[in-house]
Amino acid sequence: MKRRSGFTLITVVFALAILTIGILSIAFLFPLGHKAVSRSKAMTIAALVAERELNRIRGLYSSFDSPDPPEEMSGCDPDFAKFSWRAIISGKKIYVVDLEVTWEEQRKKEHEFFTTEFTKH
Repeated sequence: MKRRSGFTLITVVFALAILTIGILSIAFLFPLGHKAVSRSKAMTIAALVAERELNRIRGLYSSFDSPDPPEEMSGCDPDFAKFSWRAIISGKKIYVVDLEVTWEEQRKKEHEFFTTEFTKH
């Protein structure tokens, strides 16, 4: 009896099972990757909003003849509507600004905190 060359049915089934597991594993990674990219984008925007507001606060109240800053300030960013911020300013000679940027992502409230210091000059 002559033996035929080729794959057996069991070999093909095992190969398809391994291929299916591999494809499903990759497919499950896509939502996680999308969520990570979305979070990274939001964190970058939050840092941009914080930098903009911290620089604005420093510019308004750091000159020698400017008034003392208020204890608290808040607002929404004009360029990124879903991002709002709140700053708490403390200190007398050295002002400490604690700024919180908040936004909503996937029906969940997110926030990030930033801090800086400035003096009058």
